[in-house]
Amino acid sequence: MKTALVFLLTVSLSQCKLPLTFFKLQATQFVKNSNTSANCATDLSLLISDLFDMKMWALKMFDATTKLDAGILRGNMHFVGDYDLCVSIKEETKTRTVEGKYCSAIITLNTSFTELHEQMPKLKNVLHFRSK
Repeated sequence: MKTALVFLLTVSLSQCKLPLTFFKLQATQFVKNSNTSANCATDLSLLISDLFDMKMWALKMFDATTKLDAGILRGNMHFVGDYDLCVSIKEETKTRTVEGKYCSAIITLNTSFTELHEQMPKLKNVLHFRSK
């Protein structure tokens, strides 16, 4: 099963190499410009590198990470990820150990919820547009 999953991911990743290269560059730039500790930046850089090298620990970390879920247009803003998978991850390299740690984050938008709520119908119309 793991071999099949890695094969499918490899095939899928190889088909969209240009967007992934762009994403990797953006992620690397984000780490360089972020206000994080040196250890955190090193761990994130290792994660990005190993994710693109298809290493299982990095794939598990990405899988455990929360992603946008259904219901955003209805106000669903709570995304939890996979706790058990996250805390089970441990990768030991020659110089460091990276372990999964479940954390919560609050992201503040540069707009009020009222303004965001007022824009939802417009966004919903765009996303549900169907030609006749």
